[in-house]
Amino acid sequence: MNKTDLRNFIESRSYLFWYVKKENLGDLSEDVVVEQVLQYGDLNDVRQLFEIIGLSRTSTIFRKITNKKRVNLHPKTVNFFNLYFQKHVPGYINRRTN
Repeated sequence: MNKTDLRNFIESRSYLFWYVKKENLGDLSEDVVVEQVLQYGDLNDVRQLFEIIGLSRTSTIFRKITNKKRVNLHPKTVNFFNLYFQKHVPGYINRRTN
């Protein structure tokens, strides 16, 4: 993953991170970026995120996000991407730890 590409991606889609000041956009973690893009992004945003971070890494981050007690993703979004990653990422299994 190229951090410059991720930073450019974030800056070009600042509307997905409306709650972050422009000068702090570069400080966002991969977890936050994945969560926001999967929840609020469109198909092109998701595709580009997969290209930058990688499908496998994105699925790992998604699994980590959805295994927390409090999940900020809509249940339909969680279901969709669980099914998507199960189909497209070899060995993907999302087990809730709680």
